[in-house]
Amino acid sequence: MAAALAALFLDAQLMRIAKVEYDLPQIGELREKIQRLEEKIDNLDAMTLRIAPLEQQVARVSSVALRLGYLEHRLAMTEEMMMSQILEKTGLKVYKTRQSSAAVADARIGGHPEHQQANWGGLKVVGVGTGDPDCVFRTLIRFNEIQPDFLNNAKILAATLYLNQTGRLKEGEAALNETLHVFAVKKDWEEGNQVNGVASPGQVSWLATRTGQGTWSISGCGSEIEDYDPVVLATSGPALWGGAEGWVPLRFTVEGIRRLQSWFNGEDHHRGFLIKSAREHTPRTLLEFYSSEYNVESDRPFLEIFYVE
Repeated sequence: MAAALAALFLDAQLMRIAKVEYDLPQIGELREKIQRLEEKIDNLDAMTLRIAPLEQQVARVSSVALRLGYLEHRLAMTEEMMMSQILEKTGLKVYKTRQSSAAVADARIGGHPEHQQANWGGLKVVGVGTGDPDCVFRTLIRFNEIQPDFLNNAKILAATLYLNQTGRLKEGEAALNETLHVFAVKKDWEEGNQVNGVASPGQVSWLATRTGQGTWSISGCGSEIEDYDPVVLATSGPALWGGAEGWVPLRFTVEGIRRLQSWFNGEDHHRGFLIKSAREHTPRTLLEFYSSEYNVESDRPFLEIFYVE
């Protein structure tokens, strides 16, 4: 019996020895793999040290690009002012629409699920574009002076819509290089007076032209057939930076001038404009402007119209 137990013990020991001998090559391979991984880690550390200065250079280049975009924007504004002065000196007459809250109706509407029933007619700013994913903003604006027989049926030669950027947006959400387009709205809507609340009956929102009384055919004044005309009436041109401040000119196209003329002549009814970012569903296309409710009246939106009688 003792001999049998001893034999079993010896067999067990031999099996353990055999397993160790079998594992020895694998242990060697594991050590080699560990060594190679350590070398890769050392290489990554070295690359990180080399990348750090490059990241700093990229940050400086990005900052310069933003400044260049801002300078281009300011140059465009200066050119617009010079053009206005030249046109005025040629004997053309110029009319600047009133900037009182009674003369201008405007409201931002938002497509995020939490914003769709909101009315911002009483907010001191309006906005367009996207700051965060699924958070699209558009702006509706109407100049109440645009009525039949406005300017005594004068012939319009040029027109510009001016919006004043706030400069309040953070770098992570503000547009870097954006263009705005202006369209004619086809449905009547009401501005409302909420600051950040649910639209009351009769007030505009993403869902409704007048809450409880009428809706957009497609939410957000989105139908090109029933809600707005897809023909661009005015545009800002490129290179708008959301972090800038100052006046942004949106120049009317030939079709835009024709449409203004039709409103002044009583051939059509002015229901206001829809202002959209050209890439509104793209992150970091957000732009913000002072609204008709802003404290300083001279910073509110207005139209500048050049005409002859």
